[in-house]
Amino acid sequence: MAIVTGIPTKVAVSTVLVLIAIGIAAGVTHVHGVKRGKTYAMDQPVQAAAYEWPPNCPRLNYRKQDRLSKNCTYRRRYRLINHSALGLSIGKGEVWYRVANDALLLNCQTWGRTCVIKARVYDKFRP
Repeated sequence: MAIVTGIPTKVAVSTVLVLIAIGIAAGVTHVHGVKRGKTYAMDQPVQAAAYEWPPNCPRLNYRKQDRLSKNCTYRRRYRLINHSALGLSIGKGEVWYRVANDALLLNCQTWGRTCVIKARVYDKFRP
């Protein structure tokens, strides 16, 4: 068995895998600036950190069926992975993103440069 800085390799690898799993699990339940473990209704506002506009993301009043530049979605911290805890539901191929203080349901095609807005929850986030 090889030794790396005094720790058996199997133990070191196991420790790294556990830390990665913990990090992934934390990301699944976390929205940037939102308290963990709390459940919200769809129309219930959520206290969150102030939104930082991504570069080259137009500051527009987005509506359903508008196209949203992928420049607005490149920051993964605004992807709402724990959408069900926020009272939001999705369909196949859809994702929720925070844009400004709103939650936008998007359908993004990997081959395109834009996403189509399927739904918008106004003022979902309160900094």
